[in-house]
Amino acid sequence: MSKKSTHIDRTYKDKPVLVVFFKSGTVDSYPFSNARYRQSYVDFFKLAESFFSIFVIRGKKNYIGQGVFRRGYRYTRGRFHPYRALIPAKVVFDKGSLHIDGTRGWAIVCGGALSRILSHKDKTYDKFKQFMKLQYRVYTKTDCVKALEKIKTSFAVFKPVDNFGGVGVRIAQKEKLLTKLTRYDGVLCEFVDTSSGIPGLAQSLHDLRITVMDGKAVQVMVRIPRRGSYLSNVARGGAVRQFYPRKIPSVAYRIVRRVDDALARFGHRVYSVDMGFERGRPYVFELNNEPCVPYRTWGTSHYMRWHRALLKVLRAAAKDAGSEPV
Repeated sequence: MSKKSTHIDRTYKDKPVLVVFFKSGTVDSYPFSNARYRQSYVDFFKLAESFFSIFVIRGKKNYIGQGVFRRGYRYTRGRFHPYRALIPAKVVFDKGSLHIDGTRGWAIVCGGALSRILSHKDKTYDKFKQFMKLQYRVYTKTDCVKALEKIKTSFAVFKPVDNFGGVGVRIAQKEKLLTKLTRYDGVLCEFVDTSSGIPGLAQSLHDLRITVMDGKAVQVMVRIPRRGSYLSNVARGGAVRQFYPRKIPSVAYRIVRRVDDALARFGHRVYSVDMGFERGRPYVFELNNEPCVPYRTWGTSHYMRWHRALLKVLRAAAKDAGSEPV
């Protein structure tokens, strides 16, 4: 790889460079610290390395502009090797909210404007409030008190504005929620009572996640909270059931279509729509720009479909990026 005037060579060993970007850490940090996530990434890389030279980058400090990174890890044949030269990406798969946009010659999946909508819960609500229960942006304890007065459900939910994996989420009766908070900068939401389940998919409390890749529903899973919890995130101990996309209830699928229609103008995208059913009506909880990769134990057909669909998105992004200006 070399850089000459305005032209940047975005290949390595005659293959376009794929950068998988994470927010922080070393090569062995989360999600690679989770053996099942690591195995899923490695299996995906084995599939993708026929088409890409693959690099893992950790931390925004290693981005220097124009799709060029430094100090990463080169993946090859099941292993990661430190790489200290410049790494000009053809495609960036952003798993760390880098919030940048590609230009001619290189692409980013879930670029800046899109990633902000997906990763900031207040921006998600501003764009898709018609599919969500009431939500209020709060910054202080006083804001929380005022918002709780407006919330009509007996339970309420507090979420940090940019959390993932259930970190910092608090669910409690309205009169008790403030005692559960150690911070007040976030969103307060009305509670969605999912205890009635989804016919054919879930009998009680649930979170329906539909992962969308370039407009296509690729993964459908119902996450069930562990006993005594309302949080269904896998990272929080939730159980998972996988379904084929044809099992998506039509009323939920219509919401997914309308969401993706609104996001299509932002280009190549990988994200999930998380929702729950309350007495037969679906409500969107949030969108997620970093849906987890699948575990092998969730089923081989689901596992491979997810990996192949992601590879299709990344190859399309590389093709659509075009040539570097000379």
